[in-house]
Amino acid sequence: MTRELQQAIKDGYSAEFCRLLMNYGIWSRYFGCTGYKSHHEGVMAVIDDDTALQIDKAVLALKRARPNLYMLFRMSRINSLSEYAIMNEIKYNTHNKFCLDAELKRSVKYLNAQAVRELIVHAEKMLLNILEEQLREELHS
Repeated sequence: MTRELQQAIKDGYSAEFCRLLMNYGIWSRYFGCTGYKSHHEGVMAVIDDDTALQIDKAVLALKRARPNLYMLFRMSRINSLSEYAIMNEIKYNTHNKFCLDAELKRSVKYLNAQAVRELIVHAEKMLLNILEEQLREELHS
């Protein structure tokens, strides 16, 4: 695990960890697994590829374990949507670009922006737990 990632997760769910997730999202949008896009919005990721790839591995584990939380994390960090935009997208599926499952669509009757934010934080804390487990495994091997 990279030193940057170890430093970010050592204090738990902290501002440094959230900064790293924000930069991972930018990296994913422009340089990472989604491929390079020809346009540039003037936002640069401050994360190295090795750190981003380790976070990407944790994001994949989240996607497998909790696909709905992954989708919210993706919409927030990678697609850079606000809580209100995410709420509207889930309720009304305005852009049809997100594969929202039937369970998520059924459970949004009383969804509000605060609930979306809390679910995103929950997803980020799950990522933190996954990364901490990866670090423990690395230290024991």
